[in-house]
Parts: sequence; C-alpha cells; structure tokens
Amino acid sequence: DLFGNRVAVLCWGVIFFASFQSISLTMLMPLRYQGITGAGADSAALHLLPLAMGLPLGAFTGGRMTSRTGRFKPQILAGAVLMPMAIFAMAITPPQAGLLSAVFMLLTGIACGLQFPTSLVGTQSAVQSKDIGVATSTTNLFRSLGGAMGVACMSSLLLALLQQGGFELLGNPLLGSLKAGEADPLTQMKLLETFRHLLLGSAGIALLGLLAALALPDRQLRGR
Repeated sequence: DLFGNRVAVLCWGVIFFASFQSISLTMLMPLRYQGITGAGADSAALHLLPLAMGLPLGAFTGGRMTSRTGRFKPQILAGAVLMPMAIFAMAITPPQAGLLSAVFMLLTGIACGLQFPTSLVGTQSAVQSKDIGVATSTTNLFRSLGGAMGVACMSSLLLALLQQGGFELLGNPLLGSLKAGEADPLTQMKLLETFRHLLLGSAGIALLGLLAALALPDRQLRGR
C-alpha cells in the first residue's frame, strides 16, 4: 500500500538520488584532489570539510523552514535545483582553485541537507499514523541504497574512464606511485578531464532527483 502513495514514493526517489550524490562525492572528491594536485591524505580530508559542513547547515535550514511554513516541497525543490548546478560547477572548476571549489562543495552539502529531513517529514506526513514506522524505515532503506549505488556506479565509471584513457593514468599520486607535487602535467590534464566527465555524469543523475521533486504535490503537513 505504501508504494501506492505518490508522495511517499517521490520522497523516496528524492532521498535516493540525494544520498547517491552525497556518498559518491565523499569518495570521489578526495581521489580527484589527490590525483590532480598530488596532495597528501590530510589535505584531501580537509578538502572534504566544506561538503561535511554544508550537510548540517542545509538540514537545519530545511527543518526550520518546514516547521515555520508547514510545507516540505519548497525546501526539497530548492535542494534538488541546487544539486546539479553545484556539481556542474565543481566539474568545470579545477581543484587547484581552492576557494571556488570549497564554495561549490559547500553548496552541494547544503543541497543534500535540504532534502534529507524534509523528505523524511514529507513521507511521514503522507502516510497513515499506523504506517509511520514502516515509512520511516523505508526512507532509511532508500537513503542507504542511494549511497551504496552511488559508490558502486561512480567507482565503476571511474575505472572505465581510466581504462579508456590508458593505464598510464594509474601511474600518478592517486595510487601513491609518485611523490606529492611531482605528477606529470599530461597525466594531470587527462585526470582532470576524466573527473570532469565523471562529475558531469553525476550532475546528470542529479536531474532525476529534480524530476522527482518537481512531481511532488505541494501539500501542507498533516495537522497544520
């Protein structure tokens, strides 16, 4: 019966694609940063900090706005619109541009955060009271599935792109075969192009989440 509920199914679709992006980017962005700049693991971890900061900021903002307005679609739609735009901006911005890259990663985190709690609240509001527990667990299931699919698909695509570009790409700081800062410029350029294609594909996948958000009915939360 729950899968016959349009609002619940669309909210699950939104949270699936939001989790797909957030988890896969957590895996991809350090590899991109290390592979292109030759930085160490500590610098790659700091490179992820804006993304990690954006998630709670977006979740807090989305939760407050939902509480005040009694509507969940505007926050979900805002995050779904921002997501592909921010990922596209990251794709065309080299990781050496530290400030710009940090800003776009922060916006990506905010986009994810805007969708996570609001999708859960929208699902809980759309189902009957007796089904809230099952709906909540199913939301968590789709969130976990999205993250798992994101890592699996993006990792497979990364390996496929590296193979097409030649196995000489593997001889770079990505696998620690060269010292930091000593990457060959041609290798760096090929890696930059590889990760650009990968992020553009990720932005395209984020558009599916936007379609789900657009299809959501704009309803008041139950009891408001």
